[in-house]
Amino acid sequence: MQNIFETFPTASFQERESLHQEFRKALNARVATDPVGTILALQHEYDPTWNFSLQQQYYKVFDKARKQFGGEILPGFKPLKIAAVGSTTLTQLLWLLELNLLASGWLTQTYEANYGVFRQELLDNSSDLYAFGPQLLFVLTGHRDTFTHPETSWSGAETQNRVEQEFASWLRLWETFNQKTGNTIIQNNFDVPDTRLFGNLELRVPGSEGRFLQQLNLHMAANLPEYVLLHDLDYLSAYHGKKHFNDPRFYHHSKQQCSFDVLPDYAANLGAIVRAQRGMIRKCLVLDLDNTLWGGVIGDDGINGIQIGEGVPSGEAYLSLQRYAKSLKDRGILLAVCSKNDETIAREPFQSHPDMALRLDDIACFVANWNPKPDNIRQIAQTLNIGIDSLVFVDDNPAERAIVRQMLPEVAVPELPDDPAMYSRVLSEGRYFESVTFNDEDRLRTRFYLDNQKRDEFAQAATNLDDFLSKLGMIATICPFTEVDLDRITQLVARSNQFNLTTRRYTHADLQGFMNDPQYVTRSIRLTDTFGDNGLISVWIGKHEGDTLLVDTWLMSCRVLSRGVEQHLRNHIVSYAREHGLHTIRGAYIPTKKNKLVEEHYAKLGFVLTRTHDDGTTEWELLVDKQTPILPTYIKDA
Repeated sequence: MQNIFETFPTASFQERESLHQEFRKALNARVATDPVGTILALQHEYDPTWNFSLQQQYYKVFDKARKQFGGEILPGFKPLKIAAVGSTTLTQLLWLLELNLLASGWLTQTYEANYGVFRQELLDNSSDLYAFGPQLLFVLTGHRDTFTHPETSWSGAETQNRVEQEFASWLRLWETFNQKTGNTIIQNNFDVPDTRLFGNLELRVPGSEGRFLQQLNLHMAANLPEYVLLHDLDYLSAYHGKKHFNDPRFYHHSKQQCSFDVLPDYAANLGAIVRAQRGMIRKCLVLDLDNTLWGGVIGDDGINGIQIGEGVPSGEAYLSLQRYAKSLKDRGILLAVCSKNDETIAREPFQSHPDMALRLDDIACFVANWNPKPDNIRQIAQTLNIGIDSLVFVDDNPAERAIVRQMLPEVAVPELPDDPAMYSRVLSEGRYFESVTFNDEDRLRTRFYLDNQKRDEFAQAATNLDDFLSKLGMIATICPFTEVDLDRITQLVARSNQFNLTTRRYTHADLQGFMNDPQYVTRSIRLTDTFGDNGLISVWIGKHEGDTLLVDTWLMSCRVLSRGVEQHLRNHIVSYAREHGLHTIRGAYIPTKKNKLVEEHYAKLGFVLTRTHDDGTTEWELLVDKQTPILPTYIKDA
């Protein structure tokens, strides 16, 4: 479906207002007879950059439609129960958050704690908060909510001591909620207000409010338990301007934490964390070349004629985007090129232009030809073994952006301004690459994919698959979960969609619990070969139940498909079952839109189908005895 707001970049204010009026009129006319269609239309057209007034009006339509069909969960949507506590009015913020999450496929139920009593609600076992049963808790506090109020007489040591005491007070609240529910908390840090007692001396005086709050924020960021995710409220207030964010008129009049103009971005910031925590993340930035990564057309202007580098404003603007993209690569985001160009000519700047920040070894997949860009984007996703919905496509050409949006609606396509100096900001503001973890393997991700290209070249030279696998020199390290690997394991559990038998999402704290529970068996798998280290590529979780080993989670990175990892791990599990006197291994395949790849996983490993459910879920069983065969693989144990 074509987005009715596609013309917004060139539409006048009056034209935009008219489009919104027509759309809301159409939605309101549809609510009574087709509430589901109303919600689907709103989901498709929603834009997180709409101002507060617009979003408030659309929320009223959404709420009316939801009540019309009874609030049931629609096909294709996921239920999510969110509670929010704080000492300010949260109602409007939660409205906007519900709309933001609706666009990502969640129908949320929200609970807003009574004003100003969030500590009591968290500490009281019988509170309405716990009766609601939230899956996520938002603690939306700010600088007015600290237990401690700094004093100008404090020394540096006293300030640090008070910071640690303050953090301990919040930690007790978090522990109380987590122990009762086992669920994740999203906690605001503390926005430093715009008023300064000491002016430019503020950060030099240990007992000033500004210094106390900054030290508290840093201490909190460094010491949060794994079940608490940080929402950087102080950044949000600085981004929008502290004078605008901390408008005392809104606070004293209606206890609004910030101005209404900021609320849509506040909700979008929270929504980005929810998506990252629930595994809805973008993994790859797909870049056009001409007039996107450099000024000019490489095929016409030649390598010396393109604009890139210091000294010329336009060249510096393009260089800024390249540096931002390279930084994304260094934190684990894959980079790909999708350009209408002759490939040899398109590669030249990466190989020989002295001012380029990006080089070929920064690019995980390079596609330059004259084919339609939607076809090439599909090829990039296939080459990298990631979903189409993992991609963000950046192109200066509005016609190319429009056709990709139309042909590949799963791809995120930011609307770029005319000035390339703003490209990096647009990407950052889009929050496409929000993450809740960062680890050493993220830094190496592009290298893993470049090594894979060498493996593909080696495979093409082999006479058959067995010949390729036998010469690959694969060595697997299979071991129980460790604290060192837990961030990467959490990341795989959150991100893996295609090779994932059950798609159960677990937090860092959940996985830590499995590690320490003797009923559970945990395994992670690392794989190396002749071409390098593939990193930690597979996760398996099982549970003892009598003489049966139940498979809870089985997932694997798609970049090591068809190398025998699943067979090797199956053999390991069979050996474990024998050693512990277990007679049966049982597992289930729960179908999703993305995991059809593993529909026959258990059948290929010798399991027998025992039951098929109406929703397509299948249950499988493998009897373990001395005759259970060991499957052949070319992988050796470390």
